[in-house]
Amino acid sequence: MDLRDYYDLAADGQDAFSYFEPQYESEDRYRDDVLIGEGGMKSIYRVFDQSTQRFVALARLKKGLPFEAEDMFFREAKITASLEHPGIIKVHDVGRDGDDTPYFTMELKSDENYETYLDNRSSLPRQFSELRQELELFLKMCEAMAYAHMNGVVHLDLKPANVQIGDHGQVVICDWGLSKLKDNGGGDDAGELLQHRPDLFNGETLHGEIKGTPGYMSPEQAKGDIDKDERSDIYALGCILYRILMGTSPFCGSKLEVIEQTREGLFSDITDDASVPISLGLIVKKAMAFDPEHRYILVNDLVADIHRYMNGFSPVVETASFWKETKLFFLRHQKVCVSIVSGILLSLLITMFFLWQLKQKNEEIKDALVRAERDRLNALESLASLEEERQVTSTLFAHQQEVVMDEILRITDIDIFEKPIVSLDKAKRMLYRLLDQNPQNQNARFQLGYVQFLLQEFSLAYENLPKDKDIRVLCERFRSSTGTILSHQDLSAVLERLLRGEKKWRRITAILMLIIDGHLREPFSDHVAVVERHLRLINPAWEGRFEYSHGDKSLILDGVHLYRISLSPKQLNLKGGNPGRWVSWLTSLGLEKLTLGEIAILDLDPISSLEDLQILDVKDHPRFSLDKELAEWRSLKTLILNPNQFKTWHAAGLESSFRVVVGL
Repeated sequence: MDLRDYYDLAADGQDAFSYFEPQYESEDRYRDDVLIGEGGMKSIYRVFDQSTQRFVALARLKKGLPFEAEDMFFREAKITASLEHPGIIKVHDVGRDGDDTPYFTMELKSDENYETYLDNRSSLPRQFSELRQELELFLKMCEAMAYAHMNGVVHLDLKPANVQIGDHGQVVICDWGLSKLKDNGGGDDAGELLQHRPDLFNGETLHGEIKGTPGYMSPEQAKGDIDKDERSDIYALGCILYRILMGTSPFCGSKLEVIEQTREGLFSDITDDASVPISLGLIVKKAMAFDPEHRYILVNDLVADIHRYMNGFSPVVETASFWKETKLFFLRHQKVCVSIVSGILLSLLITMFFLWQLKQKNEEIKDALVRAERDRLNALESLASLEEERQVTSTLFAHQQEVVMDEILRITDIDIFEKPIVSLDKAKRMLYRLLDQNPQNQNARFQLGYVQFLLQEFSLAYENLPKDKDIRVLCERFRSSTGTILSHQDLSAVLERLLRGEKKWRRITAILMLIIDGHLREPFSDHVAVVERHLRLINPAWEGRFEYSHGDKSLILDGVHLYRISLSPKQLNLKGGNPGRWVSWLTSLGLEKLTLGEIAILDLDPISSLEDLQILDVKDHPRFSLDKELAEWRSLKTLILNPNQFKTWHAAGLESSFRVVVGL
């Protein structure tokens, strides 16, 4: 059912309920009617509201109007009531009186309208202070219209007569009778209004109708176009600003002539008047552009340009020259600029005064120069002595650093095999002290990075190691790993990469990382897995047994292809020397019992570094060498042999401090 259906019902004498009509009546609530204004379809009265005990303005629909006028009347009330803004008239109540005449009440404004205010001005605003006062009122209108547009409402009859001005600068926009709701949305409030019957709200704006006030309506309104939006209100705001600046409307003549001028876009160019600031003239021209596409898109854009003018900047619409921008900058910072210029002038005066004084004392200056030269020569002599002392001190300091560095290398290359964690902590402390004394000591920084690498502190090591070192590449690969140390899988990957090269430092670094990991890793079973994987890596053909028991710290090794379980003293030789003994890959396991099957290792040397070993079982390794060196092994408590080995042992007459047991 559309709007025409309601009109048909009314013509047939039926009770046609208007969508906009409220469902209550007013009887004796409003008293003391006094006519204060009259429009085309409504009269405005000053009445006393007995419910709220205050005077309000009451708008009453005139008698004898078509039925659709009621919808337009209630539509204005509903739209106005939906706009809650200090700059928009407030609607209190909507209803029908005892005569069934539609009405709505609003706040009562006893102040003058903006039309009267403009007519009563004694002169046009030409001083900046006067312009600022006028523009502040205008900006309040713009803010109210920006709010309405944001909520999807277009006024379409914006003019000074529809704007109330209070004694204290209040601005209130009234008369929303021609307002229109945008069908494409425009804010949550508009959405709430449109969700009922948008066809009733917008249906009165028919193609070909001219609605608005000549002199303030836009060209599209003057042509009767149905496509009207916020830019029509922006045009009206431009006309109002023109009136503020020029004192007259942009158009002249009869109403028909004004409408025709509006349709053609013909009005006096405000920028031709030298008394109007060019910036404001250009703002007016853009707001009143004939083509809506050339106007400001939003009221806020117009507001922003006016704010720029008021704050001493050129508006966006104006392409200001360099000299004008410079002038505006000076005006914005006038006090500062005046202070700077005054300071420069004062400096010039002071400089001239001192130059005059210098001229008078020329001879004194010459004497001073002679004395200064003499002092300079004395200073150079003293400086030479100081430089000589500095060089001696620097030589002593460098020697001291070399001595400390040699001690650090001894700790990290020899002592580390005895007490790994204690040695590394001591080395780190000494290295930090060296770097505090001389941050440019690259040897100390490299050694610190190496120590951090051994402790799996890869992020710190990456920052200290030189870019051209292979070890730094490993740091870059693994420095993002989470946790304090690497996972046992990642550590195995690091060890594998270390052993890919033939350089000696790679093998030593790998065995040191393995020994230190035994002190850091929990659970210990993960470390055992790293040791086993490493043994199989350096003995690629070995597929024998590796069985470790954490309870009694015992290990069983078997397999004829097991050749390498240790590094010899020659392989451990670095800058700081070597430990002078074999170092086993098994050291970190803390073995107390070792059972050797028939492996490729035939003598004691590769396992001599297992200082905690108490039981050695070689009964299944018939080729193991039973010699004097084995007999003199001090830490061993029990040696397990098979019967044949036992006979050989006794036949050799070997004496030892440990028990020799025959195992089966």
